[in-house]
Amino acid sequence: MSLWNQVHPEVLLAAGYALFLTLAAAGLELLARATHKHVAGRKAIGFRYRPELNAWQCSEGYFLWLRETDHRNRIARYRAHAHTCNKCAAKHLCTDSDEGRELVRSLDNSPRAELGQFQCGLSLMLLALAAVVLFVEAFRHHQHAELLLLAAAFGPLVALSRRALRRLFKWGRYGVQPEL
Repeated sequence: MSLWNQVHPEVLLAAGYALFLTLAAAGLELLARATHKHVAGRKAIGFRYRPELNAWQCSEGYFLWLRETDHRNRIARYRAHAHTCNKCAAKHLCTDSDEGRELVRSLDNSPRAELGQFQCGLSLMLLALAAVVLFVEAFRHHQHAELLLLAAAFGPLVALSRRALRRLFKWGRYGVQPEL
């Protein structure tokens, strides 16, 4: 009799369900990452943040420098010099202001960080549910083949949980400093 023939169908279903939940959590993690990149990129299209200068650089190579930090409203304003923008050939694509292009960044956690926290929390809840399913089945069934199967399903769950927890605790920094 094969070792796998000793596995109860309920254990197979539980392991399959736990793997499905793990894949769904991985999908949410990918969605959170893609959402963050998409939203962050849309706010400053054509601009790249240069942390060593604390400035934004436009596609033409000019800089938007930090002009004001409004602690009451929790925003930082970056603005290009007016004479630089007004002589730029790409001004009509960038701004209609004669005072230079301005970018405003939040000093607090932005909505994209909150969305990422939500998606990461949801992912962790799916992983916790998968872990509960695996633990319950491990206590109910004690055959070696069944425990091996449940342990194999538990491996990816642990790896993804560690990664999701690291990301969840890093979300707080995203609104503080521009990361593009």
